[in-house]
Order: sequence, then C-alpha cells, then structure tokens
Amino acid sequence: MKKLIKKEQSFLGLFYAPICWGDLRPILEIWRTHLKEPNRTRKFMDWDNLEFVFDDKFKKQNLYYDLARMIAYGWFKDRKIDRISVYLAKHTNLDDNENMFRRKENIRHGIYGQINQFRKERNLTKKDESFIITTQQGFTTAMRIA
Repeated sequence: MKKLIKKEQSFLGLFYAPICWGDLRPILEIWRTHLKEPNRTRKFMDWDNLEFVFDDKFKKQNLYYDLARMIAYGWFKDRKIDRISVYLAKHTNLDDNENMFRRKENIRHGIYGQINQFRKERNLTKKDESFIITTQQGFTTAMRIA
C-alpha cells in the first residue's frame, strides 16, 4: 500500500488568496523588506521558512498585529489560531525557544494579545457615534438597526 506523504504548504497556501489578495499583498510587501534571503527575492507563493530581521521599526509586535488582523478578517483558510501558531512555530523565527510547544504557545499568546487590542478598538468605535461602519452590502449600521 502506498504511503501518502503530507507536504507542508507554503505560507501563502494558508490563505484564501483570491479573496484577500488585494489587501494581503501590501502587508506581504512590507514583510518582504524585513526578510532574510532567499525569501526576500522569491515570489510570495514560494515562501516557506520565513526568517525576519527585527529592528526598531519592524518589531515582533508589528508582525503579531498583522497576523491578528489576517485572522480577524478571515483571510486564513484555517480559523484555529492554534493550528496557525503551529505552522508559524515550525516555519518562522517569531520565537526562539528550543521547546516547540513553548514556541507555539508564545506565538499564540502574541496573536491573542493583538486580537484583544482589536476588540478594544472595536468597542471604542461602537461607542463613538461619529464613526460609520458599513457592511459588505453597503448598508450603514444605523440603517440596519432601524
């Protein structure tokens, strides 16, 4: 019986690329400037092991913020942060812990921290009546409630 070998997908393979590509591409272009070779010169689809160069302008918090936004907008095919964290622990240098479980947990914790920041911002915008949030159908929230 032939044994199937599960191949790890590229980083871009984690996304619904056709749906979110217009919004995802500018983020990945910023990431590209902070990547080590060979991924800096590769196409996005070929990105596999992402090693970032963190400095004063590009911090891990920025990367966690981008990842939290991608999860919040539903761009990932897999909505479970735990599974996304496992992939990032194996294929990035977001955390340098030797223990893979600790590395995954640190990444997951960093993403959740930024998701909580999104929730705080959303609660503030809900209370502020000067903001108008529209849905995909084009209705404002005030029209939907009324």
